[in-house]
Amino acid sequence: MDPEIRTYLDETRRHFDVVAEQMRSQLQVVAEGVSSLTDRLDRLEQNLREEILRAQRELSAMIKFSYAELD
Repeated sequence: MDPEIRTYLDETRRHFDVVAEQMRSQLQVVAEGVSSLTDRLDRLEQNLREEILRAQRELSAMIKFSYAELD
């Protein structure tokens, strides 16, 4: 193979390897962000479930109290 072509191919390969490594790094950052966001959403979901259950219990207690006063 012509040395000039070989040099060009080697440079192209090195450039590709650098770009691929940068993309891997950026992808890792995105994956960590998604993981963090998933954790936050899980905590938010749990907090909302607890708040809904608490509100439901309070409402049930108020309704029972109101009906008890009617009797």
